[in-house]
Amino acid sequence: MAHLSRSLVYELNIAPSEPSYTADQVIQLLCQGNTLYKLNGLRTLNVADQYFVNGEQLISPKLNTTAINILCEKQEIHADMLGNTLNDKYLMQLVTKLINDGYWYFND
Repeated sequence: MAHLSRSLVYELNIAPSEPSYTADQVIQLLCQGNTLYKLNGLRTLNVADQYFVNGEQLISPKLNTTAINILCEKQEIHADMLGNTLNDKYLMQLVTKLINDGYWYFND
């Protein structure tokens, strides 16, 4: 009996943000009540305090684990969910990069 191993491969409908956002713009949009949405089908993972988005490890010298857990676990993010972490320069740069890469988006 032959055993076939096949990995499930699918393509995400990634559309990088054009024009790119700045961290200040992202903070302003969230504070104005806009919702940030995770791209459908995007795989986010937290394993032993190592975080991955679409298979890429998130590396930052000062990751805010509470906020990163929100990014990994939630499909929608509002400013009140992030609280004071909106003032975290490293986190907001990471969130901005994820938006500009097309993994998260604001609904127009």
